Amino acid sequence: MTTPRRSGNYKRSLWDDEYLQSISSVYEGEESIERARELKEEIEGILEEKIMGKDSILGQIEFVDVLQRLGISYHFKGYIHTIMEGLFSAKDGWVSTDLHEVALKFRLLRQHNYLVPQGIYVSYICSIFVSVLWKSGIIKRPFASPFKFIRRWDIDALGHLPDYMKICFFALFNFVNQHSYDVLKTQGFNIVSCLKEVWANLCKAHMVEAKWISSGHTPTIHEFLENGLVTIAGPLVSFYLYICCENPIEEKMLKDFIQVSDLNRCMAIAVRLMDDLGTSPDEMKKGDVMKSIQCYMKEADCSEEEARDHVKYLFHETTKKFNRAMLSNSLISKDVVESFMNAIRTAQCMYHTGDRYGIPDECKELVLSLILESIPLA
Repeated sequence: MTTPRRSGNYKRSLWDDEYLQSISSVYEGEESIERARELKEEIEGILEEKIMGKDSILGQIEFVDVLQRLGISYHFKGYIHTIMEGLFSAKDGWVSTDLHEVALKFRLLRQHNYLVPQGIYVSYICSIFVSVLWKSGIIKRPFASPFKFIRRWDIDALGHLPDYMKICFFALFNFVNQHSYDVLKTQGFNIVSCLKEVWANLCKAHMVEAKWISSGHTPTIHEFLENGLVTIAGPLVSFYLYICCENPIEEKMLKDFIQVSDLNRCMAIAVRLMDDLGTSPDEMKKGDVMKSIQCYMKEADCSEEEARDHVKYLFHETTKKFNRAMLSNSLISKDVVESFMNAIRTAQCMYHTGDRYGIPDECKELVLSLILESIPLA
């Protein structure tokens, strides 16, 4: 007897090859490349002037903030590092009577992994509120087991898989081997065994969810998150981010990413929770596994609204843990840590108003405006 496969009933992707090839940009060609080079040199000149003392600290950090918001700060890492080092070294410069300046200094220093006492910011905020209050006078499936085949990493085992899995396994086999070859060629390090393990762990975690669906089991929110941080591909993504951003690669660090360290664990849980908040209603209609919201509803015998509030609380607490782990980190490079932070930000962008990933129309305008449309200069 053949059991019909479950379908997520996702809409067809808008981003097929024909559509992508039809998209054009006015910023193609040698003329635009030359103009980009000129603008980069112009900004470098501005930064040099600011660093040489021709602008205030506030002017410097506001310019850094603009570059970061435009997504081009990576072109000027050296200059930005000099500005942030100068700001951090001049600890008396952290204090200001301008709330905007204090908040911006605090945020940028934290973003660049400088350990700034929170009290500097909080005490200023408190003093403002105290002043205002005082003046106001109111201080009173049957499922095959793909992870076994991935662990074996044997292309001859293909014949033992169902037809619908053969293409997936073959594509994964080729992808992992090609990526491993590229890393071996550029860094002299063989990562095949590590990649096999993170991919197998992902498949294994999805099998756990499949068994929950099949048996009708509702896990506790703790059980769900321990498995969910893997099914959201947290360890897998963080592993790829490490090998893409880091050179040279260290074997110990690879093992840490496979086992899930504090930083990538927090990143994965934060993305998982934000995903659940945005996709839970639609995915439950499709018969998907219960998300953290439904797990907590059953566990705490509470309403959906109360459960959503609890998941939001968990998200904020997880990001706090991430910030603490980031500030105490001394092993992982700044580029890798920043990519983890950006994963959380991207999750917020994709899911804070709904499911921009699973519903293509929700995301189309965002993608076009981000990648193709020019930013108004006035």
